[in-house]
Amino acid sequence: MRTMAPQEERFATLTHPAPDIAVERASQEQERLHAELQALVRQTCSVRQAEEPARLSREFRKLTSQVLKLQEDWQAHSRWVETEFLPYVTWYWGEEPDLFALMDHEYELAERCLERFNERLGQAAVPLEPEDARKLTSHLLQAYAILKNRMLEEEELVQQLKDRSNRYDF
Repeated sequence: MRTMAPQEERFATLTHPAPDIAVERASQEQERLHAELQALVRQTCSVRQAEEPARLSREFRKLTSQVLKLQEDWQAHSRWVETEFLPYVTWYWGEEPDLFALMDHEYELAERCLERFNERLGQAAVPLEPEDARKLTSHLLQAYAILKNRMLEEEELVQQLKDRSNRYDF
């Protein structure tokens, strides 16, 4: 872990561009991704409850498009977090929190769950049977749990930044 100058000294020479912009963007992205995750889990539950073939097919098509959108959005979010937000947090605190490694690991686990869903979907028989749909969607429920936890960790970082910023009138 790298340690920088004492807090008082760092805040006296604040040079990072627009601290509240990083916090505001993180908050906005969390809100948007939280909504996507909630929609995904609702759609996953709809698929898991569908028994009638036409309804199952319709619900599953909606679900697969949501999965693709979530993957794209999470990849973009993770790139931003890794290249901008976490370096800002490191600069702000003067050290790299141990939480970063855990967050990175969680993202990799969630990505593997989503990839497994896509792989198994490519191998699934058509039309999809309700039992097969439930097995497939179990990967999505795992990804949801992991990503939800990751979001809570990011929210905690943002809240800590807001609390510290308020103390130093940023």
